[in-house]
Amino acid sequence: MSNSLSIFSNILSKYAATLSSGKWWLVILELVAGCSLALLVTRLASRQNSKLPLPPGPPKEPILGHLRLMPSENQADVFHAWAKVYGAVIGLHFLGRNVIVLDSFEAAHDLLEDRSFIYSCRPRFVIYELMGFVPVLTFLQYHTAEFLKHRKMFQTFLGKHESAEYIPYQAEYAKILARNLMEKPEKYLWYLEKFTTSVIVRITSGYQIVEDDDTYIKIAQDVSKGIGNSGSPGNTPVDYFPWLRHLPSWFPGTFYAFYARSIYEKIRRVCDVPVEYVRKQMADGIAQPSFVYHHLDALNAEVEAIEDPEKKKTLYEEELVHIAGAAGTMYAAGGETSYATLQTFVLAMMLHPEIQNKAQAEIDHVLSNTGGDLRRFPEIEDRENLPFVECILQETFRWHPVLPLGVPHRSIKSDVYNGMFIPEGSIIFPNVRGMSLNEHIYSNPYKFNPMRFMSKENGGKGEPYFPAQWGFGRRICPGRYLAETGLWLAIATILATLSIQKAKDENGKEIEPKIEFTDGLVSQPCPFKCNITPRSKSAATLLVLHV
Repeated sequence: MSNSLSIFSNILSKYAATLSSGKWWLVILELVAGCSLALLVTRLASRQNSKLPLPPGPPKEPILGHLRLMPSENQADVFHAWAKVYGAVIGLHFLGRNVIVLDSFEAAHDLLEDRSFIYSCRPRFVIYELMGFVPVLTFLQYHTAEFLKHRKMFQTFLGKHESAEYIPYQAEYAKILARNLMEKPEKYLWYLEKFTTSVIVRITSGYQIVEDDDTYIKIAQDVSKGIGNSGSPGNTPVDYFPWLRHLPSWFPGTFYAFYARSIYEKIRRVCDVPVEYVRKQMADGIAQPSFVYHHLDALNAEVEAIEDPEKKKTLYEEELVHIAGAAGTMYAAGGETSYATLQTFVLAMMLHPEIQNKAQAEIDHVLSNTGGDLRRFPEIEDRENLPFVECILQETFRWHPVLPLGVPHRSIKSDVYNGMFIPEGSIIFPNVRGMSLNEHIYSNPYKFNPMRFMSKENGGKGEPYFPAQWGFGRRICPGRYLAETGLWLAIATILATLSIQKAKDENGKEIEPKIEFTDGLVSQPCPFKCNITPRSKSAATLLVLHV
């Protein structure tokens, strides 16, 4: 790939005069020629490294490879369909890159877990860099000082034991969510996002969201929109050829670069606002414990020990950038994925009232008095006594993973897997969606069926939970314990107090929703109408009395 980039660099050095003279058509002709030459060089170089075959895939065209076959939408589903023909490891080649799609958990585990020293790196995410997501753990290169620094920042704050400290926040906000849904069910999307944002912002910066129009919610919505409209992660023309970001907006392939720059200031707020808030609170002596406070306090102590004013200033400014990037990672990644998961849960409950009723019967057995009245909210200690509610959470993860293609990995050296050659620099997509549809593991995989996870002794199928939604190897989500606990509390509280049903039209007829999901890095259900009401008088009373 380095040969390809050097070719393009030489070509681009000649373009300034040509563009200024108005002969833009010469630029296009030369770029086409340059692309062809670069693709040929890359292709020949990769084949010289091994006589073993590349992973199989659809037939490709000369020069363009699989470029014209690449789906513009529903990529994960298309890849899964290809996997049924070509196998669980698919090889694609286009724009000078080898792309490997892993469609089975076994293959993903073998490579991304067992050989994580080869496959833990990332491709460069130029679009996200232009948007302002720097430095962000999700996109940092492995084996770098930055990556190790950020991973340590999260591990010391979001481990399994540490995450348990935030359960009171999550439980409190879950109750507020249920009350808001009861009072204003038509705004369910807003309140789901308010819940996930409130939790993550409280833990990140100690800030407490109260009002519905809070600035932090607006920031979360800007991030959600930005990610949703920025193309497939690491898979846009600008990500493949970073030099495109320097060309005019009318030039083919530059759209996402201009879009990313246009929302830079909005996106940077997700990193900078929490840090500035905590710094002000610390200056006023009223800062609350939080992720940012923890790291700022440690930084202040480190800086205080330095006598040289210039070194002190340099260290503070450098470390502040990392704290802001880590805060943005928590804020954006933690809130967005949980928000999408809760939307999927609401859709599933609306479509399957029999499952909802079964879960509520289990909850009533644990939480209701002898008269059948709900006497309290679910607590985290109830989790082991509510196995079917747990199965609903796990099936929500599996039924439609919120990161259908995960976040792509990159191989740092050539490798051989099951007789197939994987060249150095290959982009590896774990097809999480495809893994969730594996018929050899999950029976009738397109059906939402929590009983698949129950033991056979309890009438279930004894199928395994679906861990792929958290990622793989050294790139596994550092906030998975925090996220899963918060989602369980939200789901259990909603099921205990509310009933989710299909909306009705003016004639009282139920409206059948379309089951459609958005594309992009994070996938969520397309907006749908639903009807949310309190389950009982005792549930409504419990919500009203809760302050």
